[in-house]
Amino acid sequence: MKERLKRIATDHRTLLGLWMLLAVIGAVTKLHRCNNFLVFRGVFWHAWNGTSLYAPYPLEHNDTNYYGPLFSLLVAPFAVTPLFIGLLLWLLCLVLVLWMAVRHSQFTYRQQLFIYWFCAHELLTAIYMQQFNIAIAAIILLSYWLIEKERDFWAAFCIMLGTMVKLYGIVGLAFFFFSKHKGRLVLSLAFWAADALFFGASFYLPAEGKFWGSVIFISFFIRGLYTIVQIYAQRYVSPLSTSLIFSTEVIITMLLSPLQAMITGTVPETITPAKAAGGAMIVLGLLITEPGFMKAVRKVLAFRPAVNTAGIRRDIRRGVRLAVLSAAIYFLMDVPVQLTGLLPAHTGIKTFLPFTLGLFFGVYGAAGCCLGCIAGSLALGSWPAGVAVECAYILVTGLGMFYGWHIFSGTHIVRFLKLGYYITYLLLVLVLSALTFNAGAAASYILTGIFIALPLNILLGSLLSVEPLLPAGYSLACDADFMLRNGAESLDEANGILEQSGETHGISMKRMFEIQSLLEELSIRIFGALPDTEIHIRVNYGDAISMKLSYGGEKYDPFRISAGDDVLDITSLKIIKHRALRASFSRRGRKNHIHVVV
Repeated sequence: MKERLKRIATDHRTLLGLWMLLAVIGAVTKLHRCNNFLVFRGVFWHAWNGTSLYAPYPLEHNDTNYYGPLFSLLVAPFAVTPLFIGLLLWLLCLVLVLWMAVRHSQFTYRQQLFIYWFCAHELLTAIYMQQFNIAIAAIILLSYWLIEKERDFWAAFCIMLGTMVKLYGIVGLAFFFFSKHKGRLVLSLAFWAADALFFGASFYLPAEGKFWGSVIFISFFIRGLYTIVQIYAQRYVSPLSTSLIFSTEVIITMLLSPLQAMITGTVPETITPAKAAGGAMIVLGLLITEPGFMKAVRKVLAFRPAVNTAGIRRDIRRGVRLAVLSAAIYFLMDVPVQLTGLLPAHTGIKTFLPFTLGLFFGVYGAAGCCLGCIAGSLALGSWPAGVAVECAYILVTGLGMFYGWHIFSGTHIVRFLKLGYYITYLLLVLVLSALTFNAGAAASYILTGIFIALPLNILLGSLLSVEPLLPAGYSLACDADFMLRNGAESLDEANGILEQSGETHGISMKRMFEIQSLLEELSIRIFGALPDTEIHIRVNYGDAISMKLSYGGEKYDPFRISAGDDVLDITSLKIIKHRALRASFSRRGRKNHIHVVV
């Protein structure tokens, strides 16, 4: 009996039946609450009648259309039928397309079964919302499958279909690097893009510049870039960090509304207390649902100071460069706010910068923000009294975040590896914002510190392993620190150290194999060019693994292909670039330095 149930549960036909049943349940339960499907039906009928696809139609539904003209063709068969029949067929087709995409994917049989069962719950959520995102996921999978099968013409069709209908499909362009016929793929993309644009030209589209300015701004700066960030982030950070990043898309859109209004001439979004409270509740809810939240709170409230106080020498030149960079960033985000007058001079989206630049770069980041503030006022030909107040706010938040983190977090690495680090950060934001003694400024600092700076700090610290500046008398502790010499015995010893330290920090064998193979490939190239050198290796474990290598001798960049490299050398370099999330080389003093993040 047990074996029979197992065979049934692992049969693709069973999973297909289950997914189809979910579609039927969604159609029956949401027949009178299917606002999204009403919007989709309206796209076809408005295109048929020659009316605007993007104007509001409050008598038909409670939303507006965000899909391209091509979508009207896709939804046509479901729009001409009665409502229930159209809704049922719409959901069944979405489910069937995704099921077929997974079935024909490159995943193994067991991986496909896992996807079918694991995604059933999220699929039901999308079904209840009648979301086209189900088909977008299928289109992305099919794009990759077709490229692997060297059917680039039809892969380009899927990519452009997803892009023209809903911008998320543009993610398929990332598969360009896997194509064996890149020229054919580019020409196919151009063909399908021209065909789609010709098709869309026959529809009524708004002619106002404001409309198209808003479309371009939202599509590129918010949806496009944010989608790329989300896709990469969820591969390398913890589920909690990924949830925080995903939940902030709507918040980022709201906070960037003043900048969009200045560029496109539209009306900015009104940030009401209810909206601010809603955003705060999203983040708070995610933290509360994480096990051990209160335990982490109690641990942070104990305020245990850091004990690692080995002295280091400050890099003044690096600090000056960071200060100039901070000033430029602040200037570019400060001037638009003052030009538009949409927000008070001491508030706006720029207020997140001290929480990021101050946290990573300390006095240089805070000083750079102050210089950017002063430069912005001078460039506009004004010197308002609020500039001194704003600089005071910057110094309080920037330096307070910098020293508060290094004293109370118990670590000198800006990485959010534990809930305690989140709590430390949030408490610092609240306390430092309150020290501004201005309700408007405090609210702005709290909102941007949580909803913009926190996700950005997660990306910079946990994902890209950006090395922060440290207070005088502090050094950056490493999880593994050892020397590597030319020879197989030294490499075996290094692998042993990595395995031991990785096991201590809970690193999986798969991740450990990646870092070991990468180190082996790098050492082969370095010792091939500099056989007498020694490599000093420092490793830090986290959501991403950071490995820093330094070695003496002549300048040698292992990431560059030289004329003398053979096929094996080039293959070795490709393996390094494939496994590394970030790989950089620099020459400082008389040493070569490499930073690799996996």
